[in-house]
Amino acid sequence: MKCVSIILVLSLYTMCQRVTRQCPSSLQCRVSQQCPEFLQKNLQLKSLTKGTARHTSLKASLRASVCDSTERKVCCDTETEISGSIGPTEPHEFPFMVRLDIQSFKCGASLITPRFLATAYHCFYSSENPKLNFDTDCREAGQCVAVIRQHDLTVKEAYERKIDIARVHRPPFGNSDLALAELADAVVLDSRAQLVRMATERLRVDDLVLHLGWGQAFQGAFPDTLLKVQLRVSEVDTSSDQTFTAVEVNELNIPVDLCDGDSGGPLLYMKDGKWELYATLQGGGYDCEDDKTSGDGIWNSLAHHNDWIRDVINAAEIGRAHV
Repeated sequence: MKCVSIILVLSLYTMCQRVTRQCPSSLQCRVSQQCPEFLQKNLQLKSLTKGTARHTSLKASLRASVCDSTERKVCCDTETEISGSIGPTEPHEFPFMVRLDIQSFKCGASLITPRFLATAYHCFYSSENPKLNFDTDCREAGQCVAVIRQHDLTVKEAYERKIDIARVHRPPFGNSDLALAELADAVVLDSRAQLVRMATERLRVDDLVLHLGWGQAFQGAFPDTLLKVQLRVSEVDTSSDQTFTAVEVNELNIPVDLCDGDSGGPLLYMKDGKWELYATLQGGGYDCEDDKTSGDGIWNSLAHHNDWIRDVINAAEIGRAHV
């Protein structure tokens, strides 16, 4: 029998014999990648130094939660909600989510038309990092791409597609970090690739919103699959395009925030039963590398730029029609 590694990236429960056990009545034997509490603890384990008391204790706790090693299942609290914690997404649960590969840099983006993505400007140009310049670093095909229909970074699916980013647009007024990435080719929409509806109004303080990303979740810990985290709006600056979200802590006293690699990713709010895109991630919040929080998370509001977004998209369509 082939040995099975049960705990995601870490081979903590590798056995050549099937291990099964009955879960307590309050828990359910569930696939590990669909158990938020398990994933969260596993990500934390990856950030701890091996051999320390905390690492050993958490490792033992994860081992003990396995209820079926062959099926990769663990005892999971089915009443646990994602609210206030980092958790997994189902494959293509958010079919508008796109990953950006800008040379060696990673960002998130949202598909708002078949040719346009909403993201962050600093994913392409950075005064703090001279190595990041879209004009000079993205001249050849394949250097700067949008990855469509991706969920698990460890698996290359036949339906995934990489599309070159042709140009980057930034609002001409103010100093916004919002950007529209224009694709060289249109995305063919299907069940795994769909558009997200753009919000036409601002969020309100204390709104509960959702963020998505493949970025770092704890020190040195990057997930294999797309994660989601619920956040709370702490401030809305009506004089600019900035919205802020609070960095709170979960029951493990870990800051609830995604960070490195999540820039440009969406801030979503459910309206009339559908997710709407309200903003893209600029920065701030919890720094995974330094394990420090530098104020609230900062987001680029789309509602502040609705007219400009519409003009850019319409101009591009008119330009293609005359080619």
